[in-house]
Amino acid sequence: MAGEHVEGCPLAAVDRRLEDAHQLWHQALDQYHSVDGIRLPLQNCIQTLRTVSFVLQYHKRAIPEFDKWYSGWQEKMKLDPILVWAVEARNNIEKRGDLEKHSRTTATIIASHFDEFRPIDLGAATFDTNDDLRIKAQGSQLAKHIFEHGSLQIERRWIANDLPDVELMDALAHIYGQLSLLVSDAHTQMGLPTPKVVLVNSDGKHLDAGDKLLRAGKMPCMVQKFDSRKTLISLQDGSTFEPRFKALEVSSADVSKAVAHYNMTVPEKLRADPDSLEKLAEPYFEIARQVFLKDGHHQTIGILTKNNKPIAQFNADAKDRSEKYIISRLLGELAEQHDADGIMLISEVWSSAANTLATFEFPADDPNRSELLTLNAISKSGEAINFHAEISRLKGLALGETEVGAKVQINTFDSVRTYWDGQG
Repeated sequence: MAGEHVEGCPLAAVDRRLEDAHQLWHQALDQYHSVDGIRLPLQNCIQTLRTVSFVLQYHKRAIPEFDKWYSGWQEKMKLDPILVWAVEARNNIEKRGDLEKHSRTTATIIASHFDEFRPIDLGAATFDTNDDLRIKAQGSQLAKHIFEHGSLQIERRWIANDLPDVELMDALAHIYGQLSLLVSDAHTQMGLPTPKVVLVNSDGKHLDAGDKLLRAGKMPCMVQKFDSRKTLISLQDGSTFEPRFKALEVSSADVSKAVAHYNMTVPEKLRADPDSLEKLAEPYFEIARQVFLKDGHHQTIGILTKNNKPIAQFNADAKDRSEKYIISRLLGELAEQHDADGIMLISEVWSSAANTLATFEFPADDPNRSELLTLNAISKSGEAINFHAEISRLKGLALGETEVGAKVQINTFDSVRTYWDGQG
């Protein structure tokens, strides 16, 4: 991940210092589970972040009405407890030695889409083996469902002794974001273009982050990933696993190939400018029907949206029910990373009348179940829509008529709703 600054920019030294802090943050994240490895990049990141404002003040003569402009920012920053903490942390590192920090380890059972089980505090045993942690967490009676479909989530958190309520990497990401807004505003004060924010994904491709940073005050890549400080252990067999989303990048050439392969009729509505999530979702379900009838199945595909336009697509297939629960928890984090205000999920599901199921039974357990192709969608504004068609395999493959349901409560989206609720 990197930022780009314009060559010859009077604030190039400030931009570079901010970029240095960004790189140090990622180096600390890479060493998150190492007591010795995280110490140096973490402390260097704190010190480098603190010097951003020093370097900016050094170039004050280049900024019109600097004192008046900067005093407004100073008053704002004094009201931010994390920024105030950063000043003291940097002083302590330079004058007293290492930052005083500790790690805590908690274990949480995940056996549904909701947070039904309170975390178990495992103390500071950060480097116990996974088997040790699994045994410690099994002190209570667990239902058969939990053993078969549950996971144990082990979370390790670094905490500064004098900032006990905020995880350290989150704190530094917040500081970086606020300083980035300060530096961006300094460029505006000088009549200069805002420094361009560029992300580099795992494949080495450069992605323009646009104005996401300016809106959120935090780099999308600094929203911590699920697997950066957490380990997932199957309660059934003790194996560890890492559920991942596979991003789907669809080019115009890919679309042309798909149209030819599926002999597809592209809905006219797909070319329109929809004014609701429902109008965006409808043509996607029409396409899903055509894909299903050609292939005989449909992968679980997620589509994130912004202002009723698709902004990212991903594969959300899960190998079993326990992984489905984990993936549903990750959806909120994914929505945050992309600043999405809507989400659609296309999948095949089993369906059954709720009153025919016992506790911890699922439609797949019902001998009278039906099979559906579905598209579920929700938006931050409160829209909730479901498109579905019944699958028949009795005399060849067939789909029933598309049916539509509104205001459907989809448990899979609980983490997304929680993220949006937290935004206010």
